[in-house]
Amino acid sequence: MAPIALETEDHSRDAAFNRVMHGKSAEERAGFMSMIKKDPKAQKAAVEEYFKHWDNKSANVETQETRDQRKAEYATLTKHYYNLATDLYEYGWGSSFHFCRFAYGEGFYQAIARHEHYLAHMMSLRDGMKVLDVGCGVGGPAREIAKFSGVNIVGLNNNDYQIERATRVISW
Repeated sequence: MAPIALETEDHSRDAAFNRVMHGKSAEERAGFMSMIKKDPKAQKAAVEEYFKHWDNKSANVETQETRDQRKAEYATLTKHYYNLATDLYEYGWGSSFHFCRFAYGEGFYQAIARHEHYLAHMMSLRDGMKVLDVGCGVGGPAREIAKFSGVNIVGLNNNDYQIERATRVISW
């Protein structure tokens, strides 16, 4: 049994909100264009819902009730965070939401790809293997690793918008 009661998921409500907020922005090829094509009212609602637990609240005056309320809404907070941050991540980091070491003079995208190739090598991934990517985001590392090693990767994620972006990218 979970130590706290989790928020009841409402997939139809979340899907309806995502359709309004994101519209067709998942079809854009660039994170910046996706950012500016959001529904402004829905985006504002997501920002307000996300920040309502922190704005203008100092940690030294936080109550147990405040912490309990935030815990009760973690699923929604997480969804809103990724609904708001995904396009910014893509704009800043491309489709791979991770960091890596850089060799002297190495370009950003070259370093990211090298790191993903290194991960595939260290996991001994080989042609035809099946891999589950839990928390796949928009699927950037999965696509690079599949291309490099020939594996078949299935992505699993908790954010519908990121799944929609990943699915759209592989169709281009």
